[in-house]
Amino acid sequence: MFHVDCRVLGMLLCCSGRKDDHTKTIERELHNERKILRRQVKILLLGSGESGKSTFIKQMNIIHGAGEFTADEVRAYRQQIYQVFVSFRMFPLLSLNDKVSNLWMAIVVISVYK
Repeated sequence: MFHVDCRVLGMLLCCSGRKDDHTKTIERELHNERKILRRQVKILLLGSGESGKSTFIKQMNIIHGAGEFTADEVRAYRQQIYQVFVSFRMFPLLSLNDKVSNLWMAIVVISVYK
């Protein structure tokens, strides 16, 4: 009892074909995005202040980033990187200084050098 209009049916088929192409395009884009996301590595850096988290990220940006830092960024970060480097280099020396001081306080060492 239903009457089907060929023009309407033809339009539906035509629209259906376009929709399939659009769906395939979207699915292809989603597939490509999933491939990109699978390659991404996400890192959570934990640590106290001045422990080098920002410096690590900046160094990774220099090594693996899309582009290098601008001259202004280099000037801004240079001092901070030097301070972190010096503080990490000085820590063992300061620790050693305390140990040597404690060693000179030992009774055995004092008695030997009297």
